[in-house]
Amino acid sequence: MISSQRKAHKFIWLGIIVIIPILLFFAIRDLDFSSPFAKNQAQQEELSVSLDRPLVKVHLHRPLKSPSVVVYELDSEGKRGAVLGQLEGVGTYTFSTTPRSKGILIFDEIKKEERYKIEF
Repeated sequence: MISSQRKAHKFIWLGIIVIIPILLFFAIRDLDFSSPFAKNQAQQEELSVSLDRPLVKVHLHRPLKSPSVVVYELDSEGKRGAVLGQLEGVGTYTFSTTPRSKGILIFDEIKKEERYKIEF
């Protein structure tokens, strides 16, 4: 390597050393590092449920982060029962329940976890 190549090589690496931390800073500055408690409060505001027997209305105020959320009926023992429908986007969803239902369960099918369990 000749002298001019060594000099260019040195300046290129010094530039990379300066630029990469700056790019990393801008990449992570908008990430949410809040506590799980704050996350649960935000999730409660995503939807609201109203009951008008035998109809249940689910109002989605913001899009859910999971694309495959299914609404199940809770039976008299509080276990997952019949499928009522799927939540796909922001809006109001109306589901018909049986008289013996004790609530609804909003379940994420991809992650296999309960998102909300509402008893009435």
